[in-house]
Amino acid sequence: MCFVPQGFVFSAAYTESLFVLLLAGAMVHLRQGQFLVAGLMAATLSAVRANGVFFVFFALFWIVRSCGWATVLQPWRRPQVFVPVVLAPLGLFCFWFYAFISTGDAFAQASTVAHGWGWHSDLPWRNLATHLRGDIASKYWALCSLAAFGSSLLLLRYRLYEEFCLCALILLLLWTGQIPNSLLRYTIVLFPIAIALARCLEGRVVATACVFSCFSLLNGFLMTAWTIGRQITI
Repeated sequence: MCFVPQGFVFSAAYTESLFVLLLAGAMVHLRQGQFLVAGLMAATLSAVRANGVFFVFFALFWIVRSCGWATVLQPWRRPQVFVPVVLAPLGLFCFWFYAFISTGDAFAQASTVAHGWGWHSDLPWRNLATHLRGDIASKYWALCSLAAFGSSLLLLRYRLYEEFCLCALILLLLWTGQIPNSLLRYTIVLFPIAIALARCLEGRVVATACVFSCFSLLNGFLMTAWTIGRQITI
């Protein structure tokens, strides 16, 4: 993740670093059966960034695969496994409450990007088609997100189904935006893709060197572009 092209974001004053830490922690503690810790981390996750609430689906997919549909249909038999599902949205609710008492608008963040940046939502496939027909910057951001999705398919190869579903859902959410800006930056939180790439490259010295070299060059290029304020980066 230090080498991926958008890795420079971890050096910026954005929430991606904290988001990745909390998401990874919530995943690990969930799989270790530490449901309360996983839930608290997931709640903080959705407070940091709204799309952190998608951890709910990760947890549900994990419950289905680990405990079976019977547990989902009869949650009272093992209520402890649903603690992360219940706690995950609380951070987002707290953020909405904070926004409401601060500005009078619980959805102030959404209102800000709508009025300030002209952000609106639409069907993801329609937006992607529009981006790919747009200017060079729009095509670049759309292709970057599609490359991330293509790489996420490797998760299916390694049977990391929960991780794939989480990545796919977050990408679908990102594609609903009519403005393609920052699609590359937003995908940095999808760290399971880096895990899949690492597994794919394991034992392949030449391929690993080539990938890391390309990633490093692109990372340096984007870091420089970001430093001098070029739009292509963010």
